[in-house]
Amino acid sequence: MVFRSFLLFSPVVVAFFVMLPRLLSPQFGLLDDGVTLIAVTAVSHDWTAAFTMAHGAGRFFPSYFLFFYLVHALVGLHPFLFFAVNYAVFAATTTGLIWLVRLMGGTPFQAWAAGIFFVVSGPAVESFYTLSKQEPPQLLWVVISLLIAAVGLRSRNRWARLAGLAATTGALLVADTTKETGIVTVAVAVGWLVVARLCLDPARDELYLTWRRRYVLASLLAAAGFFALRASSGGPSVSQGTYSRLYSLQVVTIWGSLVDALALLSRDLAYLAPLAVLAVVLRITRPRPQRPLLLDAVVWMCGWLAVYLPWSWVVEYYLLPFAFGAAAFCGVVAGEAIQALRDERRRGVRATVAGCVGAFLVLFPLSMANVVTNGAIQLAVDAANYQLVRFISALPKGSVVRVNMPNPNEYVYEIGLHVRQTEGRQDIVVDYFETGAGARRAGAAGGYVATLLMRCQVMPGVRIAMNEGGAGELGQTLARALGDGREPVFRIRRPVQLMMVNLHQPVCALLGARTERIYCPWPAPFVDTREFSYGWNVYRQ
Repeated sequence: MVFRSFLLFSPVVVAFFVMLPRLLSPQFGLLDDGVTLIAVTAVSHDWTAAFTMAHGAGRFFPSYFLFFYLVHALVGLHPFLFFAVNYAVFAATTTGLIWLVRLMGGTPFQAWAAGIFFVVSGPAVESFYTLSKQEPPQLLWVVISLLIAAVGLRSRNRWARLAGLAATTGALLVADTTKETGIVTVAVAVGWLVVARLCLDPARDELYLTWRRRYVLASLLAAAGFFALRASSGGPSVSQGTYSRLYSLQVVTIWGSLVDALALLSRDLAYLAPLAVLAVVLRITRPRPQRPLLLDAVVWMCGWLAVYLPWSWVVEYYLLPFAFGAAAFCGVVAGEAIQALRDERRRGVRATVAGCVGAFLVLFPLSMANVVTNGAIQLAVDAANYQLVRFISALPKGSVVRVNMPNPNEYVYEIGLHVRQTEGRQDIVVDYFETGAGARRAGAAGGYVATLLMRCQVMPGVRIAMNEGGAGELGQTLARALGDGREPVFRIRRPVQLMMVNLHQPVCALLGARTERIYCPWPAPFVDTREFSYGWNVYRQ
């Protein structure tokens, strides 16, 4: 029994090995991490600041700030321990997925396979290899709410059921206030209730129907609580926030974000396509006692994809909840495919199943190569940025460092934050490099200029505050300003051998989106084996 339980939950061990390269190379990043640490400091002085500090952006996610405040209070400014917490969230979410698939009628193999599909998915690696992302804690709270609802309903005690409803609502409220997109659980819960009405027998499956009704109620109560808290905090409306007003229901925005999402999914989750075809084939040709479980996963994926389409762009970590549902879907279909290959006697059906399985076996390792390469790029970028921050922090007192990037740029702000906050060098000034008068000011005593170097950038890929072309142009401008032959006082390079198959390119061509979105027109060979290089040069003026 113990060994079987270990095998069932062994994806948690796989998740550890997925996280191991990140744990061996832990660094705070230059996108959001510094801002989050500043926010944590503000919350430590006044916890109510969590409810108001994002007002200008039109955002409201106090539970996110409180979560990282607790992490900071527990582990301090140690990136390794921050990533250890990331792994704990990763492991807990994976455990919840396995448990949920079993509770909803999946076999042990299907639950195990769902866990494996989740821990090796591109959105999971992207999300847990970086800090300060809202999606991991948000997803964990949604999973907790599902487990509470499913387990609590089995109690015959009325008060225990009411307590379960309250706990489910509370977990969903925390999820909603970790990131506002959590309110999509209302639509997902309603969709699940519709699935139950269509697929379940009211007399035989009353418990499952009751569970779904109560989850609809809990999600509605949590959404109402979210809007009440947001209103009481006194923030601006969504349309007035500097950031939230980018959320638009315009057709052009939705279509563009859909193209982004399909490009990301076709690159890192391409194997979902043959499994989806296989699910349809098996639905038509075989009895489907697990139909509700598959449809539940489809409703979940549709809901968590749709909620991001009105946003101006889609990046991979947004798709973490989608990957969670996709993992459950793939795990269930994988189990049914194996069963069909074992006992199906009709040659046509068997050949179709074998063809879908063959396509999966081709696409899955190609997707894994993309995921592994993307993770390696993330490690290389963070390591080079960390070395730059360490170098700047070791400069003489009163040094001025100007970063060769256009104003504004998040990297410049974050470099200054990390130098002052995590390295304790309040005396060092980090600013923008400018030609002309700005360059002459930087030429005073203690003046340095840092410029980004990048070659063979991958897109879609790791978020970097500049693209390769822009960095190259600014590097040439800097070379003219400094004069030829100037040697850097600091140089860091982090190469990564690419092993990528750009599976999104046929999708882009099919959608006719080669000139519309950043992911699709990006020039790269279909099979990319070039060497990516990322680093910095620092010059003394």
